[in-house]
Amino acid sequence: MKATQKYLLIQIAFALAVLVCSPKLIFILADNARSLQNNVSWTDFCVQLIFSFIFALIILYLNDNQAFNLTKRLLFSFLIYLFCTVIFIQLHFKILDISESQKIIRVGYHFRNMFILCISILTIHFLKATRQKQELILKNKTLEAENLKAQLNSLQRQLNPHFLFNSLNSLQSLMREDVEKSQIFVQNLSTVLRYSLDFQKKELITVSEEFQLLEAYLYLLKIRFGDKINLKFEKVELAKGFLPPLALQLLIENAVNHNEISTQKPLTIQVIYEKESSTLSVINNFSPKRKNTLGAGLGLFNLNNRYELLSKKQMEITQNEHEFKVIIPILTKENK
Repeated sequence: MKATQKYLLIQIAFALAVLVCSPKLIFILADNARSLQNNVSWTDFCVQLIFSFIFALIILYLNDNQAFNLTKRLLFSFLIYLFCTVIFIQLHFKILDISESQKIIRVGYHFRNMFILCISILTIHFLKATRQKQELILKNKTLEAENLKAQLNSLQRQLNPHFLFNSLNSLQSLMREDVEKSQIFVQNLSTVLRYSLDFQKKELITVSEEFQLLEAYLYLLKIRFGDKINLKFEKVELAKGFLPPLALQLLIENAVNHNEISTQKPLTIQVIYEKESSTLSVINNFSPKRKNTLGAGLGLFNLNNRYELLSKKQMEITQNEHEFKVIIPILTKENK
């Protein structure tokens, strides 16, 4: 529990204690205690105030504990109320010299703690609702920021000079060899750019929409690298659900950017759908470039942040000497 939250609970507990004991305080200040033969005193007031404060603080802390559900909190609160009432009454009688005729009245004072019990539970419920609303607002703002960052990163990847240079260079070479293929290349390049722009407006897209973009993107890679890159898909046509926009493209691009691709060391990328776990695995043979790539790891970090904001699920990344594997969960309406 944060220090500010603890301080707030202490303030609320003290306010409730003062509220409950205020009639006695008013009576003392009005100098009406004499009419009750000095049965109401400052000592009596202070004892009652301390007891009420301790009880209110215990109830507030208990109900603010996230480890207990509502039923347990209510049960424990009532049991604590009974326990504290018995203990406080006994202590009250020992601290103050109270006549037998006044003991019944003093016992009645402690039943005011039922008021504290009810108000404390309602107060914590209100504070939790307010806190959850603030957390949701903060989460939405963070998600908007992450999505904006993803949009900018995506646009930079798709529209940066290196991407356009490589694509146009591949197109130039292709036009000399096969005009028909060059037309298909232009269509796929247009599809990649159009989908990249359209998907920026969405938090989630369907797996099928992601693969429509991926098919166009993979065609560009195949034209560019030829037999130096091998792309394999297993059961992906069976995958249903949602993904963050450009998630698979980012993972494919990550493998291309950070691994050596040559005739001697071709790059193999597999995309596998696991129905039991409802996940997609992107696996590539691990052959890192000798020269560090600028921004290595940032794309994966940002994508994992988007998963954490959209759901309670996270990516899984494993690496050994031979392969690099990223597992991403497929989201549904239930786990979103």
